Amino acid sequence: MSLGSLIRLRGAVFFCVLLVSIATATGAHAQGFLQDRVTLYATLGTADIYRGLQRADRDFAIQAGANIQLGRFSIGASIHDAQFSIPQDRTIDETELDFYLTYSREINDRISWQLQFKTYTFPGSSDAFFEYDYNEVALNFELPAGLSWSIGASDTSVSFANGIAHSELIWRRALSSGIEFSAGLGAVRELSSERDSYTYWDVGLSRLVHSVAVDLRYHYSPYESIWLGRSPAKGTWALNLTKGWSF
Repeated sequence: MSLGSLIRLRGAVFFCVLLVSIATATGAHAQGFLQDRVTLYATLGTADIYRGLQRADRDFAIQAGANIQLGRFSIGASIHDAQFSIPQDRTIDETELDFYLTYSREINDRISWQLQFKTYTFPGSSDAFFEYDYNEVALNFELPAGLSWSIGASDTSVSFANGIAHSELIWRRALSSGIEFSAGLGAVRELSSERDSYTYWDVGLSRLVHSVAVDLRYHYSPYESIWLGRSPAKGTWALNLTKGWSF
């Protein structure tokens, strides 16, 4: 492991430990300043799909995360069990650690926006010809009628020197019996070439069952090739169970 990778790994571990330590604190901190400002979650599912791509080709996926809300700012982290394809039809098991800082504002009681900086890291990964870590800035809007829209750009985006741009529109609607319907439509393209791009969409139902969020979703991306070392979600069903905790 290179020195840079070791430093990133130690920094990522320290950040996660810090979040968990704050979230599980007792006494004055838990009852006062951080009350209802810290959330944790853990997800177990059949797939971990992000922007139309599968993080891993396994039959199950595990992820966890933490968020600390401090007024208009929030900081958080998530960990994912990832898997990358490499030449000779081989794969590499990876751990993906993502960190973000978000600033939020409300325009009125129906519209709000968020500016988010996010860094994607892969501790332990080192390749002289392939850069894994990358950064992203995104602007997210919460709109009336259950709509949300996000636009953003990444710098290197896993070895693409000119980065990528993305946009995603999501619609949510509450149904009867506590069921929520949602659908998303998004697009990703490499900034250096409009030809190297893809679109994706998903549709699904979710419901809270005994404090566990159950989400059944169908993902589809028509992109034929592997993008950034990840496989497209071509007609993939995903069942995810998420448990959350608030402090």
